[in-house]
Amino acid sequence: MNELLAFSNLADIIIRSLNYIDSRLTGHNSRVTYKMMLLLDNVSFPEPEIYKILWTVLFHDIGLLRFSGETDEIFEKENSTSFSHAIYGALFMEHVSPFPEYAELIRYHHSSVPEIDSADMSPQLKWVTKCLRLLDEADLYCIRHPDMPGAEVLSHLDTAAYDSEIIKVVLPALKKAERTDSLYIHQTLLEHLSQIKTTPAIQEALLWTLIRMINLRSPYTSLHCAVMVKISDSLASFCNLGDAECFAVHMGALLHDIGKIAIPSYILDSPGTLSPEDWSIMKSHVAITEALLKGCVSDKILQIAIRHHERLDGTGYPRGLSKAQLTFPQRIVAVADITSALFEKRSYKEAFSLEQSLQILKNLCKERKICPYVADIFFRHAEDIYSAALHTSEATRALYHTLTEQYNSCISQEE
Repeated sequence: MNELLAFSNLADIIIRSLNYIDSRLTGHNSRVTYKMMLLLDNVSFPEPEIYKILWTVLFHDIGLLRFSGETDEIFEKENSTSFSHAIYGALFMEHVSPFPEYAELIRYHHSSVPEIDSADMSPQLKWVTKCLRLLDEADLYCIRHPDMPGAEVLSHLDTAAYDSEIIKVVLPALKKAERTDSLYIHQTLLEHLSQIKTTPAIQEALLWTLIRMINLRSPYTSLHCAVMVKISDSLASFCNLGDAECFAVHMGALLHDIGKIAIPSYILDSPGTLSPEDWSIMKSHVAITEALLKGCVSDKILQIAIRHHERLDGTGYPRGLSKAQLTFPQRIVAVADITSALFEKRSYKEAFSLEQSLQILKNLCKERKICPYVADIFFRHAEDIYSAALHTSEATRALYHTLTEQYNSCISQEE
């Protein structure tokens, strides 16, 4: 990317966000990744490979964003269990992650030793997968038994279900991790994960890995972020913003709904008007977005991301800001968010046509809720922006359709 978002800050955003998968799993992904880091420090893997493995391990439970109901099960079942979140997570990572060659780590991280041995993976990857499985189960056991020292956990697990050589390798990592707290683990991971030699494209791909899975939590929001970013980018370009401003708009749009990782699916999928209580929960995604991004992105990007529901007349949320307080980039992203929602099917409405959307935007201008200049730019380039949005929507829909087909095929083969 550029200096507005350092790689360590990107890692921080991702780690913070993953803690919202389930409150019981807060810190789980970080702890497992940290212990894998300790373990890999003592083996002869090439350094670039270690970093890619660690990034993949950090995302090992990302499928729970799609199958949140399985969280209870992973606390109840310890061995030889096939979970939908592992299968879907692996398929998702194959298509979205910048390191797809390591996706099988996720597919088999709850599988038995014989299943891992028979998998189509290199010997090295099988070894790492077995280590991940044991580290994962050990941490889940510690969550269930918080007073249990990490190194003692193995004596309470069914060690016959694990490779004896793997137990010998994992034990030192568990012992060393006993002496560390969550803040130390967090900071150490940031240092290690940010050391990988990478490109802006890989960095953004890592961020999209998280964003796309958050969107997949609801079939009605699965296309939203990709379409909203495309519209924001198009408007910024047609408004002749400079490179730095365009980048800020792009990043603000990309990150604007990251807080929805904490919003219950029943609210995201609600077919009707939300109750006052549920509406309050829905609106809290902005505050959560701010908490996730603060200190990790520039203030310009932060304010663009968290002001996309503000309106020029002061009727928006969360702060009820008005025209004088909203910058031009913030106004662009606010219009893009509204427009993308109009173009998309939601639980409470069908997708609107371009003509219908234009009329709604014109009404919002008359009501002085959105920036008339940004709206005018949209009106002048409506066909081009709509075409680009549809193309993005179709490409994203095709990706998710492929994921669904592949997942269903995997499930049918296991039955």
